[in-house]
Amino acid sequence: MSTHEIILDLIKINYSSDVAFEEAAGLKRKTVDNWKRGLSKSYLKMIPKLCELFNVKPDYILGIEIPDATSEHPALTEHQLLVKMVNERAKGKSSDALKEIIAMMDQIENQSP
Repeated sequence: MSTHEIILDLIKINYSSDVAFEEAAGLKRKTVDNWKRGLSKSYLKMIPKLCELFNVKPDYILGIEIPDATSEHPALTEHQLLVKMVNERAKGKSSDALKEIIAMMDQIENQSP
């Protein structure tokens, strides 16, 4: 996968919409749309910030490392995988319900074992 594809996948997995990602990243509206259409590659200047937002290493975003299940730093945390599953099942449903589910998952993740 290219860096471009990896970033777009991470946006889908971690954010409910492109707008939600743009707000979290402090970007102007339609930035992601411009990335998708190949009108801008401004994401290349943002690799460190993107790594922070997505909780991945630069090697992963750049397509250099393909993490596996035993990797010390997997591409997606268990929490991110759960959010992805909830997002996929919640398409067309109330965003308030989705936010509530994600908040509950955050609480569970932050509890000590």
